[in-house]
Amino acid sequence: MDPLSGTASVIAVVTAALQTGIAIHKAVSGIRDAPQQVSRLASTFDDLNSLLHQLADILTCSPDEQSGDLSKLVDRCVADINAFKGKLAKLNAAPGERPLSRTWKRVKKFIHQDEFGGMGLVVRDHITSLKFQLDVLQRWFNSIPPQYIYY
Repeated sequence: MDPLSGTASVIAVVTAALQTGIAIHKAVSGIRDAPQQVSRLASTFDDLNSLLHQLADILTCSPDEQSGDLSKLVDRCVADINAFKGKLAKLNAAPGERPLSRTWKRVKKFIHQDEFGGMGLVVRDHITSLKFQLDVLQRWFNSIPPQYIYY
């Protein structure tokens, strides 16, 4: 696979991950009276979404041979956040109920508080790995003469 199509593939996966991350952030941050672990998870997803935006931005300007390594990391991240999305799907509003109008008292019937903490740990691990790859890409990008940068 040539670097451009590899990068385009990674951008597509990053975009899908970003959309899922935004949906999870909205669902989690919409839980009223939630314990601190739940609030931290919403904040962690906000951090992940910010990082995914940065990755998408730099990838659109810098086709790179390293897209394979990044692709594997993003694929793992997507698999995990899709699994979280499945767990959180239990929180969907019942007929006649406003979406995201869940209180912690109702949420904890479906998902244990410790599961939110576990999700946060997994997402933070992905943030660490992806942040390292972003740093590598930024250093690579900054080392290229301007006439060789794709816009």
